[in-house]
Parts: sequence; structure tokens; C-alpha cells
Amino acid sequence: MLILVVLVAVGWANPSPTQRTVSSHLTRQDQERFAKVFVEGVKSNDLQSLYYASLNMALPADDVLSTCKRLFSLHSESKLNDFEKNFYLLGARKNFGCKEAIPAKVESAIKAGLTKDASTAQEIYYNFHSAKLFGFTVDEKIRTTLGKNLQTVLKKDDSLNSLGHAFAVAAELGSAGTFAYDRIEEAFVQADEVDGRMLQFEGGLSITALIVNGGFKLATSLSKPAPITPEQAVKFATYFLSRASVQTPKGVSVLLEALNMLASQKTIAPVCIRLADNGQLLPESPVLSVRVCDLLGNPLSPALAALSTTIVSRTSNDVLVS
Repeated sequence: MLILVVLVAVGWANPSPTQRTVSSHLTRQDQERFAKVFVEGVKSNDLQSLYYASLNMALPADDVLSTCKRLFSLHSESKLNDFEKNFYLLGARKNFGCKEAIPAKVESAIKAGLTKDASTAQEIYYNFHSAKLFGFTVDEKIRTTLGKNLQTVLKKDDSLNSLGHAFAVAAELGSAGTFAYDRIEEAFVQADEVDGRMLQFEGGLSITALIVNGGFKLATSLSKPAPITPEQAVKFATYFLSRASVQTPKGVSVLLEALNMLASQKTIAPVCIRLADNGQLLPESPVLSVRVCDLLGNPLSPALAALSTTIVSRTSNDVLVS
């Protein structure tokens, strides 16, 4: 019995295609476990968990009324900042299809928050998205005001957390958000390399996903090139895949968003290429199957233009087939 490994080169339009490959992807078992995390999130008494679960699953019709009632109760009891808990309320209400009216106090706070001088990028982020969820008009004047507010805030706090939230808002401000694009490189150079294989930011999964998602959204909104190279995309993807055991609704949600974001970047998207079986070649059946897919385990679209393989003996390192 021969034990072999396969080294694969992919041929898209890139000059260095092998730099775009990863060795794993999300599996069906991962997706099933994620679904259970979201189910538990719906049952949770944590407002944030309820919101992130609502982003990723639909409620059975019989559970809508009771879940919506609990949502409003959790909002009133929450100790989170008003701007954050208001966002979770509006987001989950929309996702679950709740019919309960938004309390007048919340409506007033959201309307006022859209034009106030916020002290943090996080506050601007939550106020802006709450206003969108409520249906308030965000016109050019408001976008300009928000852009100036973001610039002022970043002069006082340019931490990764602040930059990530700023990127996400700036991506929706049009010309008023262009200033933030110049800060993307500043953020990505702060990534830490782990074992020469992974890139992540101090703060772990949430901060890494925040910067990656926000940076790509901003670059895309301005029709700018991807903010990272194919090699960096592979290292960030490897990090995200290493965190597939995350157990919280927020963790799973931002992980899926980041992997979907990377997988959608056609010019740099990492590709998973691995043996479809256990990698053992039997003399009576000398056939190896290779699986080629995206980071979420889905078939590539469009398919690869070319696929070449090199088969190497694991015991002698001799090239057997090329």
C-alpha cells in the first residue's frame, strides 16, 4: 500500500496560483454545529446572542410571538449601552418579523443619535445602522456630518476596534467616507503572524473579523483593489478556519461573514484543494480523487480553468506523477 500526498497548482488568471490554496474548509459537521449554536442563541436570555441568532436562522411560525415578547423584555432589562441594545432590538425585530411597535423612547433616541456628535466609532456604527433599520432617511447632509464625526473620533481613538467600526460605516457614506480608505493599510499592518501560517489581530476572532469585513466593504464600496494580497487572504482564511469550534452566536456569525467575504473576492479568494478520501492508493485501485471547493465547502463558481497535480511519495519524497 502506498501513502501519497497531492500537491496541486490551480490555474485561474493569477500568476502565482499555488499561493491561493488552503488545506481545509468548513464541513457539513461544522455547519450542523453552527445551526445548534444559533438554536441555543434563540433560547438565550442574552440580547446580543438573540440578535446574532436572528441573523442566521428563521423561527418556526409557532415560536415568533413568544420570542418577540422575550426580545422586548430582554431589551428593557439589558445593561448594555442604549445605542447598542437599541440596534440589537431593531435588528432582531426585523429578522424575526415581530409586529410589536418600537417604544417611543427608543425611536427618539435613534433619531437623535443619527445626527449627534458621538464620542466613539462604535456609537456611530450602532446609531447609523439602527437608523437604517428604523427607516430614517440618511441623506447627503447626514452622511457628511457622520463622516466628519468619524474623522474627529479617529483622531482621538484609532484602535483596531475603532478603525473596524469606522470602516463599516464609511463604506456606506459615499464620498464622505473616502477618508477612511487611507487608514486600511494602517490597520492591516498590525496583524500578527502565527506560525508563518495565519494572520490575526490582537483581540481574537471578533476584532479580526471586524477589520477584515470592514476593510473589504470599504474598498468594494469605493471600487478600490482588495486591501490584502492573495497570500494574506490565505493566512487570514487559515486563521478563521482554525476558529471553527467557536461556540457563541456572535462568534459563529462573524466567522461565517468573514469566510463568505473572503470567498467572494474572485481575484484573491483562497481555494481549498485536498484529497477527497484518506489519501491511500491501493494497487488494485490506483485512483485518487481531489476535492476543490471554496472556504465554505461549496463548488467554485466559475470553475477552475486548469488543474495540475504532482504526486509525491510520503516515504521517499520521490515525484511519482507530475
